[in-house]
Amino acid sequence: MPGGGAAEEDGVVMRGYISDYNEQGMESDFWLFFQDAAFIVEGRWERAGMHTLAFGDHLTIFSRDGEILWSGSIGQRRIRLVDEWLFQLRQRIRFAKGFARWHPEGVTREDWERWFRTRPHLEAELDLRN
Repeated sequence: MPGGGAAEEDGVVMRGYISDYNEQGMESDFWLFFQDAAFIVEGRWERAGMHTLAFGDHLTIFSRDGEILWSGSIGQRRIRLVDEWLFQLRQRIRFAKGFARWHPEGVTREDWERWFRTRPHLEAELDLRN
């Protein structure tokens, strides 16, 4: 990933990793989030560096070889209920609450989820200047 792990001086462009998150007792979907590398200490991710992605955030996701997999703004696009039902049926209702309710145009829902669930985590850049 270009530029290392620390946030820029103005604090609005951060470099780090993407992941999904859920813990016992959460009554919501898995969160898709960005972890600021400046808040990773001795391999442990501090919650202070966890940024839940929101509409309008500009995210760039890098492949293992440093190529851009996707870059753009998190948008507001709903998934139709019939598409949700068909997707869950295809997945045999497996982890039904854990699947993303949003994914970008031009990226399949499966790819979007796979990028956030990939281990080791994929590197990313989050730009909050917009």
